[in-house]
Amino acid sequence: MLILNNVKKTQEQFKAAASAPLSVRQTLALLSISMYAPRSTNSIAREIGVSAGAMTGIIDKLERLRYAKRYRSYSDRRSVLITLTDKGKALASSIVNPTTS
Repeated sequence: MLILNNVKKTQEQFKAAASAPLSVRQTLALLSISMYAPRSTNSIAREIGVSAGAMTGIIDKLERLRYAKRYRSYSDRRSVLITLTDKGKALASSIVNPTTS
């Protein structure tokens, strides 16, 4: 029964992710940031398996949609960190914990 419940939850998560206005890579980045924010673009890129250049485009899109924002690290001004906005947190939460209909 536990396996069946896990499969059902996974199916619901896939449906929620598919309905999000993001590509698969953008969704993976959003979820990665939600789990370990704040994150550097390099650490997100390594985790989801994209180049640093591709990561820039992904973060640009998340910022344009107001799901994420960049800011300079206080401890190292050369470092740029990424965090989610409230809108981004809500979307990530809706993917990870979809409501059951």
